[in-house]
Amino acid sequence: MKETKIYYVALLFSAAICWSPFKMLAYLLPFLVVGILLIFTRNGLLWKRILIWIYIWTFITSVYGLINPEIQYANAIIAFVTWAGILVLLLIPVYGMQNPLLLHKAKKLAWVILFLESLWGIVQGVYGFTQTGSFDIANGDYVEGTIHPSLAPERAYSNVMFAINIALLLLFLLPEVWRQKNLKVIVYGLGVLAFIMASVVHAILFLIISGGMAFLLLISGKQLRSSWMARISLIFGTILLLVWVFLPRNLSTAQNFGLQFLRREEPKSASIITALTDMPREYWFMSVVGLGPGQYASRAGLISTGLYFGGLKNPKRVLYLPNKLTKAQEKYLLPLWQWHESNPFWGSTQKPYFSWLAIYSELGLLGWLVIVVILLLLLKKVKRLPKVYDVEKFVLFAAILFIFFLGFQENNWEVPQAWFSGLLFLKILYANVVPTHTIIQRQTVASKN
Repeated sequence: MKETKIYYVALLFSAAICWSPFKMLAYLLPFLVVGILLIFTRNGLLWKRILIWIYIWTFITSVYGLINPEIQYANAIIAFVTWAGILVLLLIPVYGMQNPLLLHKAKKLAWVILFLESLWGIVQGVYGFTQTGSFDIANGDYVEGTIHPSLAPERAYSNVMFAINIALLLLFLLPEVWRQKNLKVIVYGLGVLAFIMASVVHAILFLIISGGMAFLLLISGKQLRSSWMARISLIFGTILLLVWVFLPRNLSTAQNFGLQFLRREEPKSASIITALTDMPREYWFMSVVGLGPGQYASRAGLISTGLYFGGLKNPKRVLYLPNKLTKAQEKYLLPLWQWHESNPFWGSTQKPYFSWLAIYSELGLLGWLVIVVILLLLLKKVKRLPKVYDVEKFVLFAAILFIFFLGFQENNWEVPQAWFSGLLFLKILYANVVPTHTIIQRQTVASKN
């Protein structure tokens, strides 16, 4: 019982910070959650995993100091902080979360958050409509929930974080809506509407793609069930209909952006070509192991330049950071960054930095190998869940793939405020559908190692 309360407090804490206006505090959230769990649960396995993580990161950074003579160690320290969210969620053992009461309380909390955030987001969207005369184009910038509670848009990523957080809540609560047809369907509908009104087209497209792939993973090796097909078609058909009604111009703009990317007419595609062809000629080791954590395209690397906050035209320097570009950033990334800033119509879709590129440019193909192995292991674990939990399996498949695809858009993997609490909700869901004997077996093996 005590452990259940501790995990619930950690969940409350993470939700409060992820939905708050305090963006810098969100970078400390993974460490605060780990601190709560370590102090109050005295989980020996978590202690062991955290110490191994710190040792490996320190060792890797030291090795890069030998490989890359241009390394800035402060950047690697910032990278340790920005990548902590993903790593902490992977490191927290699931056996402490396996409690029906914890899952029940998590669902109640999620419904409250979904209702309040969706309602306020819709109010913001309607207010934006009175200012812009449309729910399309830039009106989605108004929909930010309590991440930016004002009716006036912030235009500083709050809108994207709102959409990703809502999407993860919708996935987490899908099993309950699927099985219990009651008034909660109305709240769920508000969540879907708020998600669409946020007008984050890449999040919508990635969620639809992830849902389609999750369905294929779920039915592979099984006989196709018509009821499943009908319900999934209804959910995603509704989303597509709302997109068509509310965001027709944004949808056509997304198509144009895609064509620009394929034609290499914008910074993102040029950045990929530069990293794959030009940079390895100067940095022979880059393709295999990268330049090192925080040394190029990651959010950590960008923050360390002193140019990230405020933008290139009005940069805001950060105390105690290098506030300078690495030589690789100055030569290869800065011109593409300037190109992006020169066009006021370009957004995150055209940015020359994003998580997929950050992994390759800073950790090389070995880094990508680790990512692929983790992705496949996570999908395999979900695939092995009992058949009675098909809805939960679909949700978990979709969430894993959704987060993976978000890495292609921007440096989303280093923005814990956008997904940390949502993924913690989903980890609690997973912990309560995985067979108990499986958890005990894994715990015993991990303890012996």
